[in-house]
Amino acid sequence: MNIMEKRSSYDAGFKLKVIDLAKKSNNCAASRKYGVTEKMVRDWRRNENALKTIPRSKCAMRSGAPFWPELETYLEEWVKEQRQNGYVVTRGGLKAQAIRWAKLNEPLCRNFKATSGWCSRFMKRKDLVLRQKTKIAQKLPADLDDKVLDFQRHMTGKIKAYLKESKIETVVIPGGLGDYLQPLDVSLNKPFKDYMREERSNWMVNGEKSYTAGGAMRAPSLELLCKFVINAWNKVKAETVAKSFMKCCIANPLDGTGDDLLWEIDEDEGQNYESSSGSDTYDEQVNEDGAPSEDQKLRRGSRMFHVPVCGLRHQLTSSTLVNLP
Repeated sequence: MNIMEKRSSYDAGFKLKVIDLAKKSNNCAASRKYGVTEKMVRDWRRNENALKTIPRSKCAMRSGAPFWPELETYLEEWVKEQRQNGYVVTRGGLKAQAIRWAKLNEPLCRNFKATSGWCSRFMKRKDLVLRQKTKIAQKLPADLDDKVLDFQRHMTGKIKAYLKESKIETVVIPGGLGDYLQPLDVSLNKPFKDYMREERSNWMVNGEKSYTAGGAMRAPSLELLCKFVINAWNKVKAETVAKSFMKCCIANPLDGTGDDLLWEIDEDEGQNYESSSGSDTYDEQVNEDGAPSEDQKLRRGSRMFHVPVCGLRHQLTSSTLVNLP
């Protein structure tokens, strides 16, 4: 079988062997020996220096040059600026910013589509990784002693009397266990923060902004920040709030059917547990006026919590959880 019919592409190592033979004899002899055309040999000899710079197993000499270099240069600087200011950059925000710039500079971005493939190639070309800081620092605050003394106000007689009057049980949580025992930490903080980032990203792309005389963008107004908070909190489902108490074993059924929630993990939203059923077993544990039922009062001794139900179905208010320093 003719080699020409069998092969459709040649790696750099093969091309360099052909070039070497062509130098020692001529292009015609090299083409006959390796079953290629003389034009191929001429083209390969013309690109010899480039072939020596790429891996021998690579066939094509694609440079990976972007189709929209001005756009990618702008986006690279934009990402650096966002990170320098401590803002989180996501793929969605990156593509939204690219679309916005492309619309403003249409002659430079013809046929541009912010696809996921383009985004991945852009990040690879610019060596960008979308990592997020979870904590700014791990060091203890310099005024730790003052904070510890100030924290004792939560244990004063006035506060205790108010909690008792409001029928709220005070729970003392050992240090380091807040992430496992507080509903906010377990199920609510993460989705709420994600929705807040989404609100800010939308504002960065489509919102009205003002700038200082030096050209720096001003921070969102207090009124706008309040709207961010309201919109983000409204996106948190009421079922998620109810499930957070069950996740912490605060309002689980007496028969133990809800205790397995402690070990469940939602892969999509980390520790955000949302109920998909039409009813909630927690409702069976309280009376119509929101007071704990008799069965609930008897369960687990000191682990009983007063969790009043306010207003809409599943709209729960949290017990006061106190962390000791």
